[in-house]
Amino acid sequence: MYVDFAIENKNFYDLNPLICGHEYCKSSHSFGPAKRSHYLIHYVVNGKGVFYTANETYHVKKGECFLIKPDEITTYVADKYEPWYYIWIGFNGNLAKKLDNIETPVFKMPSNIFQEMLNINEYPGTREEFLTGKLFAVFSYIFIKEKRDNHIEIVKNYISNNYMRKIYIEDIAKIVNLDRHYLSNIFKDSVGITMKEYLTKKRMLEAKNLLQTNHSVTEVCFMVGYDDIFVFSKAFKNYYGVSPKNWIKSK
Repeated sequence: MYVDFAIENKNFYDLNPLICGHEYCKSSHSFGPAKRSHYLIHYVVNGKGVFYTANETYHVKKGECFLIKPDEITTYVADKYEPWYYIWIGFNGNLAKKLDNIETPVFKMPSNIFQEMLNINEYPGTREEFLTGKLFAVFSYIFIKEKRDNHIEIVKNYISNNYMRKIYIEDIAKIVNLDRHYLSNIFKDSVGITMKEYLTKKRMLEAKNLLQTNHSVTEVCFMVGYDDIFVFSKAFKNYYGVSPKNWIKSK
């Protein structure tokens, strides 16, 4: 099923919607090669497929978007067994040019932003204004996420270079100028583990490497940021299932 909503080009300056629609694709359904004069984002609601640009191939799945830029020749193909259902929006505008600088044309996006676009018929006479608001929400997420990812890399780099010191979450939050709880949430959401768990992982990996180079357990304890050998030994055993001393004996 293919549905393309009727959109009037109102030539809004910053973000100007041109087309919007959705489609339940059939098995192996393909579109392209094609070239457009505007930006186009597809959001995959369900299923999966493959997106081809001139130089790259991207496998795109549920919860992800793929971006097509003006004058770019692309092809996209629905999966044979799990064909995708997607929502798209095409647009231009001065702000749209920021998309030329994003690192990858495939990225994640909250489903509600695109799902709400399907309510366009509830806004007769202001369809374009309604979609413009959704486009601003899309841009807000893309570029806030980009900045968020920079914060995550700063935290990971700080831990990698300071694991041998006393590290407190409050101090890391101050370095990136973010609320401690907010930073903790976005770090876990991005990395999959908490900052404390990430720090422990780094310390344990370094401890294992140091123990392999004939350092004593006491030396390693202090070299990886612990000031209590019993606390270090307990952490090591929790992580590897064996105490540092027994780990050395097993090597």
